[in-house]
Amino acid sequence: MGVWGRARQVLLAALAAAAASACATQTPVPAADAAAADAAPAALDARPLPLWTWCPLRSAAHSGNAECAALPVPLAPGASGEIPLFVKHLKAKGTPRAQVWLLAGGPGGAGEDLEGLAETMGFLDPGLDLFLPDHRGTGRSARLACPTQERGDSPGGGVITSAEWPSGIRFLLATWGTSLGAFTATAPAEVTTSRSA
Repeated sequence: MGVWGRARQVLLAALAAAAASACATQTPVPAADAAAADAAPAALDARPLPLWTWCPLRSAAHSGNAECAALPVPLAPGASGEIPLFVKHLKAKGTPRAQVWLLAGGPGGAGEDLEGLAETMGFLDPGLDLFLPDHRGTGRSARLACPTQERGDSPGGGVITSAEWPSGIRFLLATWGTSLGAFTATAPAEVTTSRSA
């Protein structure tokens, strides 16, 4: 067995172990939550389907075949505004046997950081449908940017220095106001819960 064959075996074994672990640790869903979850698909079915368009798998190199969409999602629970949630999709070759969502960060990263991994996984297992979302506030999902502080001619170049943070925070507060609180690690879960209730 060659290097690629062994790498494929290791990768698939790791993915299978992670999936088995996730399934084994699930707790039973209370009846009220199950009823709300059953009602959620009807609400989701009423939403328009995303418009997927061709895009390069490798953003920096403009190479590879993928498709991208920016899905409108609520800014915050009960808020009237929406922001785009950007997702890149590397389609399986033929009939897909599984979906894998590659999440960057802890949270806080853009899917662009995982394009190389997606390309390798697609090569090793062409039956996978691979999705790379940009977490809210990153990449192409309403990125929380500080344009002046991230300019190449700023003191830190593309990196915000400690001296630049106060002006960057003022810029974000002026841009987003109280909606800035919608860009937390728990905000997407809160939005999902409020939609299905």
